[in-house]
Amino acid sequence: MKRYGILLVSTLLLAMGIRVAGSLVREEVPVVEYRVTQAQTVEDRVVCSGKIESAQSEKVYVSMPCIAGEVYVQAGDAVKKGQKLFSVDVGATQQVLAALGESVGALAINNIEEEITSPVDGIVTALNVVQGEAAEPEEACAVISSSSALQVAVTIGEKDIRKVQEGQEVHVSGMAFDQENYAGTVTYLSPSARQLVSGTTTETVVDAVITLQETDASLRPGLTAKASIVTGSSPHVILAAYEDVLQDEEENEFVFVYQRGRAYKRVIETGAERSEGFEVLSGLEEGETVISVPSEEWRDGQRVQLAGRE
Repeated sequence: MKRYGILLVSTLLLAMGIRVAGSLVREEVPVVEYRVTQAQTVEDRVVCSGKIESAQSEKVYVSMPCIAGEVYVQAGDAVKKGQKLFSVDVGATQQVLAALGESVGALAINNIEEEITSPVDGIVTALNVVQGEAAEPEEACAVISSSSALQVAVTIGEKDIRKVQEGQEVHVSGMAFDQENYAGTVTYLSPSARQLVSGTTTETVVDAVITLQETDASLRPGLTAKASIVTGSSPHVILAAYEDVLQDEEENEFVFVYQRGRAYKRVIETGAERSEGFEVLSGLEEGETVISVPSEEWRDGQRVQLAGRE
């Protein structure tokens, strides 16, 4: 009987061992990418947009609302001082002014400019008139560039203008540019703000000029440019990539930190959103290993294997 008893116990232990071993085999240990946190100095920036323009240019305005007649030039044309840019449809303009009534007056109606000319020699880099359509005195109907030197004219929003000063470093980029970034400097800030109307929205902005330190043939006047103005820097900042940060049911933000073959949940407090990720105010220290793109299904203590490590 003892022999059978020992055999029975041995069989049970073997079965249990097989079951435990099977469960371990079936448990898949994900191989994960990771980042080791490093304290770094990050730049504070104001991002705005505008257009490339000649550093020496003349904007042409009409003195009163008018209807454009024949347009003699197009963007890119070389013109001389006094050369005709477009004519004014006097009859149509008189009708428009008459409809405005007393706010215009008979003198203005009878003294309409018949033609608009270029004030300087140069290149027509912008033309905002179309035959038969209205030209308004608030908007430049043409821009004549008289120099090959280039700059960027941008508008800065009201909430950001207090951070911007003349002399600050700028990184300029654009979809049509050959280089990823061009260096520049803020050289002018308008002393007054204005209202910028875009569709149905109105924004208060300040005009600014960025002088480029380098140019090439891809920087053509009229092209859209994005300007990233460096307004300061913050030392010893730890960043968490956006895709590494999750949020639990209590709306706590957290990451998974690797320790001895497992991923542990770590609640963090985030601050400013920067291009590289969230600024971490608390919860992470320099030199810790953070799991990249963790699964929302993981439990605290999830077994993981770091990519590239046995």
